[in-house]
Amino acid sequence: MGFLITPLFSALHSVALLAVNLLIQTYAKAKLTDVAFDLCRYVEEERGFSSSVSVVSFNVLLHALQRSEKCGGSVWEVYEFMIRRRTYPNVTSLRIMIDAICKEGELQKIVDTVDRIIVGNNDCSRSRFLSPAMVVNCGLMLRILGKGCVAESENDDVVVLLKRLLQKNLLHEKVVYSLVVHAKVVFGNLDYAWGFYLEMVQRGFEGNAFVYTLFIGAFCREGRVGEAIGLLREMQGKGLRPYGETFEHIVVGCAAAEDSEQWWRGCEKGKVEKTNGMLTVLLEKGFLPNDVTYAHLMQGYARKEEVQEVLKLYYEMEYRCVSPGLSVFMTIVRCFCRCGKVEDAEKYLRIMKGRLVRPDVSVYKVLIDGYMKKGESARALRLRDEMASLEV
Repeated sequence: MGFLITPLFSALHSVALLAVNLLIQTYAKAKLTDVAFDLCRYVEEERGFSSSVSVVSFNVLLHALQRSEKCGGSVWEVYEFMIRRRTYPNVTSLRIMIDAICKEGELQKIVDTVDRIIVGNNDCSRSRFLSPAMVVNCGLMLRILGKGCVAESENDDVVVLLKRLLQKNLLHEKVVYSLVVHAKVVFGNLDYAWGFYLEMVQRGFEGNAFVYTLFIGAFCREGRVGEAIGLLREMQGKGLRPYGETFEHIVVGCAAAEDSEQWWRGCEKGKVEKTNGMLTVLLEKGFLPNDVTYAHLMQGYARKEEVQEVLKLYYEMEYRCVSPGLSVFMTIVRCFCRCGKVEDAEKYLRIMKGRLVRPDVSVYKVLIDGYMKKGESARALRLRDEMASLEV
């Protein structure tokens, strides 16, 4: 009887799988996407239902999420789950994900990243690198690696996922290897990541602007600005073009470093002047700084109580049509108050509000403290009342 039972069990199992998939699709079409995804997870994680959710069911769920207000993280969560469970996308899946990327406004960012990786690659055409599969899966991995709070133990898991995407031709090997380096930088010791990269180079891997920028940013975050600047020069020497993020790391790193003097050919001037000089050079190369970059430079001058230099940078922002944010105004207010010019500081509070930049409590506290030190308690109390209304 065994020869009859086995086909019967197989048929019943197939019917059950069909019913489950239809149920998932029904929930998704009814906009019950959370329920549909919970069912996907339950079915996939049950031993008796291994690899049971079809790509069609995943596509229906992805489409429902892409069209909903939840698009963002939810559609990527489902797509990542689908890949991890070894259900690989078809043309429909990729089209839905491209639509989701466009809806998020992230398409150009991902395309730019792929471009920075493939520059100098002669073995494939650009069109192959920028296929929908490459763009979507590069976007997925950048999202995973960009979470910031991923446990170090997941490093191997990410590398395995990258290798799987490579085996299925869903990512090109140069993109995969660059993202493996990214994973090592994110999860591991920086020196270990750098050693790993050098081993890859010895085996034939060619560095690219994306990888160099990863290391420049990592070295700057650790205060090793000299090594970052060395990498910038090495990068340019290889004909690789730095981009906005590369320059941003250098400027912010120089502004934050306590001992940046020793890395600038023994000059005896202050570090902020060097950083500002570096910014001028980078501007000539086409770098477009944002308000965060300017805020870091302003903070350097503010620590030295050089009000005029702080204002000069503020007016430069105005000239370059860079909208100052909270951190810029906070730096200006704090600098004026340190110099005892509390009335001037309050003027920038009014400018700030006129620009529709919402001040926070810390701005008021600096002003109140400044007026109290000058013995002008009436003005301090007025600002305290204003701050109280802000908190409400």
